[in-house]
Amino acid sequence: MSRDYAEMEKKWQAKWAERKLNESERIDGKPKFMMIFAYPGLTGYLHVGHLRGYSYTDAITRYKRMTGYNVLFPVGTHASGNGAISLCRKIVSKDPKTIDYLLRNGATQEEIDSIKEPMDVVHFFNNVYQNDYWRRFGFLSDWRRFTCTLYPDYSKFIEWQFSKLKDAGLLIQKPYYAPFCPQDGPVAVDPSETDISKGGLAETQEYTLLKFRCDEKGFFLVAATLRPETVFGQVCFWARPDITYSVISKNGEKWVVSKECEEKLGLQFDASLTSERSPGRTSSA
Repeated sequence: MSRDYAEMEKKWQAKWAERKLNESERIDGKPKFMMIFAYPGLTGYLHVGHLRGYSYTDAITRYKRMTGYNVLFPVGTHASGNGAISLCRKIVSKDPKTIDYLLRNGATQEEIDSIKEPMDVVHFFNNVYQNDYWRRFGFLSDWRRFTCTLYPDYSKFIEWQFSKLKDAGLLIQKPYYAPFCPQDGPVAVDPSETDISKGGLAETQEYTLLKFRCDEKGFFLVAATLRPETVFGQVCFWARPDITYSVISKNGEKWVVSKECEEKLGLQFDASLTSERSPGRTSSA
């Protein structure tokens, strides 16, 4: 005899909701237990790997309920950052791949046309994550406590949290280095937030600069490499006589670098760097 498992799920999920098993109320005398999973970023639809990880959390909280704990299991979404902004731009510009991606995952054309601002993306996927994923999976989360990192009440919580940390002397302010593209704007720090439609390559690359002293000229010839360990096998250094090089000042030293290197160094957060390039300055200097 075949069974309609989807109907079975709906039946029991409805009974759980009717009995409010997911809601967390303070019950005196019961030990307390709280669990939460990392908020997913609002960059698109979830996949089975997300739901697998969230299911572990749900299973643990169910076990704690069954063993007499007063369980708080809230969920939320991570909307701050570049994800919603980038996705909104593609939707508004009618990017074919993005529109096809949304339609194939169940979005209606009307819903797509209603997205005009990044917050529209946030509201859309907040609804999708809750109703199309977490509730359908039967998670016993307290939906009254659903939150989002851009909600005003969550912002107040973060303010309170940082105030407590500051009062305890645990906050230290240092320069913050963020990857940024002069053409396309901020770049995601987390590789999982990069533009997968472009192969997921919107990540930072860390070059090591190698300085070669030129004593008779009083400057350093500087080369960049992604493999600094290979310098031990280096046997020669080339400088092209047909291009213009730049002379920059770094901590009192004069470096000879390419114009492209000068430009990228100029975008770094480094007040000790100044440029002394003059037109026509070449490797023959």
